[in-house]
Amino acid sequence: MRKTILAGIIVSILGSCGTNIKEAGYDTEAIKQEIQDRKIKRVTESELRDWIYLKSPEIASALNKDLVQNILAEIDNKDFNLEKYIQNYQSEVKDSLAKTYMVDIQLLPLIEEEATQWKGKQKEVIEAYLYNKAEKIPLEQNIQKIENGAFFFTAPVKVLTAIPSDKSTDFTEIKEKLQSEVIWAIVFTKENTIRTLNVKELRK
Repeated sequence: MRKTILAGIIVSILGSCGTNIKEAGYDTEAIKQEIQDRKIKRVTESELRDWIYLKSPEIASALNKDLVQNILAEIDNKDFNLEKYIQNYQSEVKDSLAKTYMVDIQLLPLIEEEATQWKGKQKEVIEAYLYNKAEKIPLEQNIQKIENGAFFFTAPVKVLTAIPSDKSTDFTEIKEKLQSEVIWAIVFTKENTIRTLNVKELRK
């Protein structure tokens, strides 16, 4: 809000002086974007939830495809270790999706230590996944509303990408582990979801 007011003051003052704000050295595109981002959208709670239900599987699908491609590129490395790879996973696609949808994305190994990193409803969700893993119950997608109006989306890794025949043997065990022992965890905050929500797309 303070930045929006400041942008308005800059435009008003320089405009009254007959000065072009771009010529004055201000980043006009940044100012316009700041104002645009801070416009209040009339979004209902139902639309907010529907947008997250629409976009979270799309994000997970893109993440899964990218993850598999990255693992296939590394699998021939003799030092490749899946557990370490998951714990230290970095990806430009993951970062790009996080930036585009203004969400926090994590790839989580289903190990007991992981549950201690969370609290409240999120911890309960992780513990439920750990239980399902131990009981060999198939993992499913889940969306929970958490504190401050945010939503917590979780989904098991799904390997739907066709695996090249020369790598299929080595990938069989990896596929099994990925789909039963690793999940995506994505946090959608209410404020950022409102900013990225496309009402026209949602109402098609």
